[in-house]
Amino acid sequence: MKISPLTLWRILDHYLFAALTVALATGVAEVFRGSLSIQVIALVYLLPVVLSARLWGLGPGILAALGAFLSLNYFFLPPYFTFTVNQPQDLIALIVFLVIAVVISQLLGQDQQSLASSLAREREATRLYELSAALTGLLDEDAIAQILAEKICETFLADRVEVLMNEVPQAVSHACTGEAQPPARKPDLAAALASARGQAGKVHIWRKKAPFAEAEKRLLSTFTSQGALAGAE
Repeated sequence: MKISPLTLWRILDHYLFAALTVALATGVAEVFRGSLSIQVIALVYLLPVVLSARLWGLGPGILAALGAFLSLNYFFLPPYFTFTVNQPQDLIALIVFLVIAVVISQLLGQDQQSLASSLAREREATRLYELSAALTGLLDEDAIAQILAEKICETFLADRVEVLMNEVPQAVSHACTGEAQPPARKPDLAAALASARGQAGKVHIWRKKAPFAEAEKRLLSTFTSQGALAGAE
């Protein structure tokens, strides 16, 4: 699947922020080195792990856990500024710290993913209800095509949507961004208005923002099925 530069930057951005939180924790621990025990410093390093996993997900959380593990060893366990560990108890403490940090990041990352999935399902259900309510009672296929185009624009943040119903001689073209002229390029996504009763038309979508994710394609399939059923009534 092709990833747009903007999407790639957002992903890398989260990892960069996770690394910066570890660097900030290192700076704080260094400032108070003389008054903090190694146990308290280890707790300070758990903060970037918790924040990264909670705010940006499992991957950044794991990165923060590894960064905290290495920083704790390098800066605060003798011999300093090396990754050598002389004392067995220090090695055990480091291993325990790494295990705890990784477990915390996994738990918080999974919690964030579950929350994001729940919110996505809630948004999809709301959008489908709004589409169904807007299509209820409509018999004119031109009106059905117009409503479907508007709802697709709102839901998928498209630039332009074109809906062609079988019984309508001219396609309904809806400019989502206010551009009067249709794009010269081919549609970024084409979908059939199909249901169990057969194909009722086609939908063409132009969008510069980002490639369509699989979840968006599934939701669009449900939208087009609703439109096809409305047109067949």
